[in-house]
Amino acid sequence: LAQPLHELTHRELVESLVLLRTTLDATRDALLAIDEHGRITLVNRRFEQLWQVGVDALAPDALPLLRERLLAQVAEPQAVRDALDRLRGDPE
Repeated sequence: LAQPLHELTHRELVESLVLLRTTLDATRDALLAIDEHGRITLVNRRFEQLWQVGVDALAPDALPLLRERLLAQVAEPQAVRDALDRLRGDPE
């Protein structure tokens, strides 16, 4: 962005968000973002295609449901569960 965020017009902000969303959906990587409160804040199209968990599991407050649906699809769910627990304890 060429100007400070607080100086952007509503239209410029919307255009920036559309560009960001288009870019995230165009990537080959499956992306899932979760905030510090455990809420799902972003899921891109590739994530939805790869995991096919259903839209109900992608709602902001559906992290427990999403986690169980993801674990049901992996060969070693306990290893993934352990890794997720470690990330929760130290997100860096």
